Amino acid sequence: MNFERTKNAKRNILWGMIMKVFSLIIPFAMRTIIIYTLGTLYLGLGSLYSSILNALNLAELGIGSALVFSMYKPVAEDDREKIRALMYVYKMAYYVIGIIVLVAGVILVPFLPKFINGEYPSDINIVIVYLLQLFTTAAGYFFMAYKGSLLQAYQRADIVNKLDIITAICMYTTQIIGLLVFKNYYVYVAALLIRIIVFNLVQAKLVDNRYPDLQAGGRISREDRKQIVVKTGALMGHKVAEMVINSVDNILISMFMGLEIVAIYNNYFYVITALSGLFLMLTSGLNAIVGNYIVKEDSERKLKLFNIMHYLVCFGICFCCTCLLVLFQPFMIVWTGKDLLLPFSSVVLFVIYFFSVKVRAVGLLFKDAAGLWEKDVLKACLQIVIDLVIDLWLLQKIGINGAIISTIASMTFAYFYETIVIFKYCLREKRTKYYLNTLIYGLTTCVSCVVAYNVCNHFNQINKWMKLPINAVVAASVSIILFGLATFWTKEFKNSIQFVKSNILRK
Repeated sequence: MNFERTKNAKRNILWGMIMKVFSLIIPFAMRTIIIYTLGTLYLGLGSLYSSILNALNLAELGIGSALVFSMYKPVAEDDREKIRALMYVYKMAYYVIGIIVLVAGVILVPFLPKFINGEYPSDINIVIVYLLQLFTTAAGYFFMAYKGSLLQAYQRADIVNKLDIITAICMYTTQIIGLLVFKNYYVYVAALLIRIIVFNLVQAKLVDNRYPDLQAGGRISREDRKQIVVKTGALMGHKVAEMVINSVDNILISMFMGLEIVAIYNNYFYVITALSGLFLMLTSGLNAIVGNYIVKEDSERKLKLFNIMHYLVCFGICFCCTCLLVLFQPFMIVWTGKDLLLPFSSVVLFVIYFFSVKVRAVGLLFKDAAGLWEKDVLKACLQIVIDLVIDLWLLQKIGINGAIISTIASMTFAYFYETIVIFKYCLREKRTKYYLNTLIYGLTTCVSCVVAYNVCNHFNQINKWMKLPINAVVAASVSIILFGLATFWTKEFKNSIQFVKSNILRK
């Protein structure tokens, strides 16, 4: 059994990494094709509708995760009757959610023009495009989608990722033909709907073949029902905050500033998201180590691991922030052209945003491993208030930078709140040294960015294609050297070197 779990874990990591790279590169190519074939208004419209439909997905937030979490124990104990009962709960929940999404989505149709300030694509029917995307969202809950929970519970996410890649290749091929040959946006959107339906049906068939005796049916106990409700409530709170921060910005920007600004903003945000995804690939492999320490080790050893991982993550943050500052605008010029640039002040804010998001990474890793979701649900509610209030105020005062500042403010608040919870309930130590370390790492990152920016300014007159590699070399060199000089004398530096040698390089 342990051998099989290890084998499954390796498969999941491998195919998870392949899926992550695939999901970063191909959508980037699709955005590029839309920009150069149809224009930024189409890109902005797609981003706006995606944000609206993400908001409708409030019905699902937390339910899927909580139900899969509830399956882990019966799967480990091979309690098939309980698995079938949980599958039935999942099935009913998904059908109800799908209906809620459809009804709520249709109700919003008359209000669609209110979400758009100024121009929108004139050669398509924006209601038809919206309905196609609405049906795509709802289809994620129908066509036996609930059966995918079994693959997650049995740690066979690699099967999901393989199927995801195959159906995505077919979808992207259809979309590329629709855009390049026919210049038809309806084909592009309809391909999304077809892909979801095919994915769910094929996934259901694979599950039935692999687990023929695990059909949905039966009833769960009152205790299990209570656990699902508690976990769902906690997870929903956190995911609602995440949705608001990621989606509402687009809706408000469209309402106040128009679709073209939404498209430009999302081009920059896409780069940040892609970099965050690559960053996550590097840190996700540490989950098992953290989980093991949470269960087996005392507070002192847990704190030592926490500080080591925080150091390594902050080194990565320094490297990424420095590269972002000096590469963002040159890359955007090459990718989208000078006409679709945001001001440099926005680039600075995006760099600060990246720091504020990623500095939370280790804390979130420990919080999830310790199962402390219920301890900071209030944080999620306050995050929403902070983000919305500042968004509504600053977007009208200073424009697009207001959206970035509101997100930075909510992330900074979350960082301090999560830190209190983690140190109180998991590490059980004082936070002073941790805050001091973060301050040192943050100041070092600022110095690295300033130095790299000033060095790269000497190469402003060179060809745009040469500027990218030169700036990259400068940013990488400056960040590595300065972070090393600023921290080589610390205990965290020495412990991190030893950790990397014994846990990463040895493998």
